[in-house]
Amino acid sequence: MGHSIKKFFQVDLVFLILAVIYVFPLYIVVVNSFKSYQEALVNPYFLPEKWGLDNFIKVIEETYFLEALKNSLITTVIVVSFLVIFSSMTAYALIRRSSGINGFLYLFFIAGVLIPFQIYMIPLVKLLSILGILRTPLALMLTFIAQFTSLSVFLYTAFMKTIPKEIEEAAFMDGCGPYRTYFNMVFPLLKPCTASVIIFFSINVWNSFIQPMAILGTTRWKILFVEIYSFVQNDFFQQWHMTFAACFLSLLPITILYLFMQNLIIGGLAGGAVKG
Repeated sequence: MGHSIKKFFQVDLVFLILAVIYVFPLYIVVVNSFKSYQEALVNPYFLPEKWGLDNFIKVIEETYFLEALKNSLITTVIVVSFLVIFSSMTAYALIRRSSGINGFLYLFFIAGVLIPFQIYMIPLVKLLSILGILRTPLALMLTFIAQFTSLSVFLYTAFMKTIPKEIEEAAFMDGCGPYRTYFNMVFPLLKPCTASVIIFFSINVWNSFIQPMAILGTTRWKILFVEIYSFVQNDFFQQWHMTFAACFLSLLPITILYLFMQNLIIGGLAGGAVKG
């Protein structure tokens, strides 16, 4: 009994240490968001002597933060919308249509999950340059869609295996065509998986840095974390206090989205694991 209790507390201690490791960077961001430039440099680990909103006001009024926020929001909404609609339709076709090529296509999508962006980054930049769309928002959005389609199709395919075919057969008997059957009967049942796809890929697009830097370069059209990076890019004056404030503001939209959809996300991950 005593050994079991000791082991229990040891496990709790490990999880507590991991929690501190994960929470500590967030704590640094939050407390330094309210400090002056000098205090953030001298005393970065303790609570501010005087809480103030000056950094947030400067970020909003003196930088292009709001414009970058708008660009990130537009990019995220468009990319995730495409992923939800077309990845779910692709998964539906792969699952419900028995064809010899469907198995190959599914493996093709799975292979895309295993290839990181850094492997094909340079060839992709050259291809976008040849097409004449490099340094444009369109190139960035197409890159995100192509990069994340494989994993989103995999998630939808795994979840769709849990949906009984009898639902669709009943819809066909009532005279529904394939598109009406899908959008009226099947797609609403994908709500938990759709919530998982929305939050997971929204976080990936929202927090992206390498893709925008490689594709957009130094163009005026910047997204959020590329704009925040410019605060510390100057070798002579790195505005850490404003960087922390901008990071804190950038966390709010995606955190609100996650809190709003967290119950559906858990259901989507559990449902996809049943037969996936």
